[in-house]
Amino acid sequence: MACATLKRSLDFDPVHSRPSKRQRCVPMCISPSNSPPTTRSDYDPSPFANVCPKLTPEMMAAGIREEMRRLHRRKQLHFNPNESQLDRESSSDSPGSPSANSFAATYHQSHRDKPLFTFRQVGIICERMLTERETQLREEYDRILNMKLSEQYESFVKFSNDQLHRRFDMAAAPSYLS
Repeated sequence: MACATLKRSLDFDPVHSRPSKRQRCVPMCISPSNSPPTTRSDYDPSPFANVCPKLTPEMMAAGIREEMRRLHRRKQLHFNPNESQLDRESSSDSPGSPSANSFAATYHQSHRDKPLFTFRQVGIICERMLTERETQLREEYDRILNMKLSEQYESFVKFSNDQLHRRFDMAAAPSYLS
């Protein structure tokens, strides 16, 4: 005996009918005010939004300067921080031999065209700044999480203590048999 089954979308659909169009996810009659929030700004803000200060351009510049000094100390960056002062001095008209001023100007001009950082050094700087920021955020998150957990534990202990006292108050005498 042979048996065949047909897959139908609903139990009461006729067997040889044409498939109907798919239903839309959101009916057109719903007003936009009742629709769920779709953009990031519509959602509730994060409770951690104001916990850690935002990374400002000044903070980033200070971090980059610190990283430049660190790379210079480790001899991974060949940059003289006094070079910018030499540029200003060589550009001003000072009494001296014209050949020395012209040499200094061409020397500093050639170094000005050369990029200050390699791509690898920029990657190292950004990676270090991001890891520092990540550890800072992680420590802050752990601190807040531990604080919330301790509050929850304290409320649990208080609730358990209240329940025990209510049971002892309702019972006439405590017994080991109950």
